[in-house]
Amino acid sequence: MSTYWSLETHGNPLGAVQSFINDVWKGSPLDGLLVHLNGGPTSTTRPRLVEDPKELRKVNPFKPLMTQNAARMIPELVKGQKDKRFGALLRPCEMRALTEMRKRGTFDTYNLLTICVDCLGTFPADEYEWRAERKKTSGSLAQETLQFARQGGILAYRYRSACQTCTSPQAQSADINICVSSSHVEP
Repeated sequence: MSTYWSLETHGNPLGAVQSFINDVWKGSPLDGLLVHLNGGPTSTTRPRLVEDPKELRKVNPFKPLMTQNAARMIPELVKGQKDKRFGALLRPCEMRALTEMRKRGTFDTYNLLTICVDCLGTFPADEYEWRAERKKTSGSLAQETLQFARQGGILAYRYRSACQTCTSPQAQSADINICVSSSHVEP
């Protein structure tokens, strides 16, 4: 049985998702959450383990930049941590990578809570930096991405080649799926 909820954003999808993830953290409870932080205008940000829920205000799953697939960090994160419960906030491609890694059975994800968010696409690092420099803040790029998602998105040819060929940017297969697209089809 699946349960679907609608999250009212009141014009602030990033704030609503951050608040929701904070509520999930408190309700789970988690010892840490692997996330993409908002970071600055450069492309040097990497996924990182957050161990304090206060840092969730820095989480931005809509930042149109991905320099590393977070799924690759999960085996090391859960290795030898059977007494701890971790979460991972992933994009659909990262969730698919984690699913494939699980199939190989090289690590245990029993104490891992997966959260997947619809992907609105990512730019190559140099394109992201160029755009962020002109916008003066990296947060503006995330807002622009969210704004244009409602209007059908930014032209895909500007995204990374992996995003241009992606056929399933919808959140799916995770313990919790956060769907921001109005065209999302329920499984």
